[in-house]
Amino acid sequence: MDGKWFMYRDVKGNMMISKEASCAKGPAHGFIYNTLATADGVVAPTALPSNKWLSNAYASLEAQYASAKRHRPGRIWARVPNMRITAVHGLDDGDPSMAVALRQLAALA
Repeated sequence: MDGKWFMYRDVKGNMMISKEASCAKGPAHGFIYNTLATADGVVAPTALPSNKWLSNAYASLEAQYASAKRHRPGRIWARVPNMRITAVHGLDDGDPSMAVALRQLAALA
């Protein structure tokens, strides 16, 4: 929102939510991520399993984080119950911005 948080596929194939610098570099660390790794195929964020999201204390309300079930005992990652991603804006195939985005994606492949 407003260029503060970015969702990207990290070097391990997980969808990660973090800062702009992390998005540009693609490291496997951030504030929220989905444990479904898809290095061999791309999955739209809206298609990720809702029960596979984890968050750290930075991205969680204090009371919810304190009472949340941990991904692994003693770890910082807490399970996020049923998080869903909703697309609120998309680009048509004919939109000039979509053409630019597709060119950038092709350059990465």
